[in-house]
Amino acid sequence: MEILIWSIVILLMLAGLVGSVVPLLPGTTLILIGALLQKWLLPDTITWMAVGWIIAIWVLSVLADLGC
Repeated sequence: MEILIWSIVILLMLAGLVGSVVPLLPGTTLILIGALLQKWLLPDTITWMAVGWIIAIWVLSVLADLGC
C-alpha cells in the first residue's frame, strides 16, 4: 500500500513540475495536493514545516496569477 501512495504522490509532483511550464496545468496546486496527500497518508515522511512552506509558495503563486 505504501508503494501505491508513493507512486501517486510522485506522479502528482511530476505533473506539478510539468504544470509549471505548461499553461493549462495547475502546477503548484498539483504539488500542494501531492504534499498534503503524503502528509495525510504517510504522516512521518514529511514535516508540517515543509507543508507550510509549500502552502506559502502556493499562496504566492496564486496571488501572482491574480495580479497578472
